[in-house]
Formats: sequence, C-alpha cells, structure tokens
Amino acid sequence: ARRAKLATQRQWLRIEITLALAALPGCAASHAEITGGKSILGMTGALPRISFRPVTLDELDTAYRIEAASYPSDEAASREKLHMRLTKASDYFWGAYKPTDSEAPAMYGFVCGTLSSSEKLTEESMSEHDPNGNTLCIHSVVIDAGY
Repeated sequence: ARRAKLATQRQWLRIEITLALAALPGCAASHAEITGGKSILGMTGALPRISFRPVTLDELDTAYRIEAASYPSDEAASREKLHMRLTKASDYFWGAYKPTDSEAPAMYGFVCGTLSSSEKLTEESMSEHDPNGNTLCIHSVVIDAGY
C-alpha cells in the first residue's frame, strides 16, 4: 500500500509540473508524448519536450536560483529549506528537464513537497518532513523565467 501511495504522489507531482508548463509559449511536443497518451484533466495541445526525474544534490544551487527568482523574498524557500527537502524528502522533489546540445539536460523547473501527519497546513508542518505522514504538502511549483 505504501508503494502505491508513493507512486500516486509522484504522479501528482508530474501533473503539477505538466500543468505549470502548459502555459509556456513555443511548445514543441504533444501532450500525449509527455503523458504517455493519458489525459490529464482534459488538457490538449502541445507542450515542450521535457523529461522528469528526481533532482540531485548537485542541482541544489540551480533549484535555489529558480526558487528565489520565482517568489517574493519573504515567500521563497531558503537554500537550507530546499536542502532539507532534497535530502529528507527526495521522493517528492522532481525536476523538469529540457534537452540541450550537451549530454546533460538542463533543469528549468521543479516541484517539491514533503509529507506531514498534520491535516492542517501550519508553519511547522511546512518546515519538516514526516516520512510516515499521510498529507503531501506541495511547497513549490516553479519554472525558470528564461523558459
């Protein structure tokens, strides 16, 4: 049951990224290419060629740069908070990557979250990760402004 729950939560993270990307201009790939032909909330049309994978610790600075540029300074997660989410809740920290001319695709967006045992969102529940929690708290859904 825990494995199925994790798979469902990961799928919701992919949906969040896909919905955030849907507004990007100049999209090249079809929605079906990203979702494997499955419909997400009735979306249609073209989306960019992207891949999704967990963010690595080596990408923390890139994630922080995108986060800081996406939110007002008093709302953006600190580098330390992103580090905590990445090390303690890595199953819920997924990046969107665009192919580049080099071998490594470029991260241009991410979604991160943590689990909480609380049914209410509080400052405390947003600042920690409870691996046994039942509530997935989505903290950031961000896209680099350059894309």
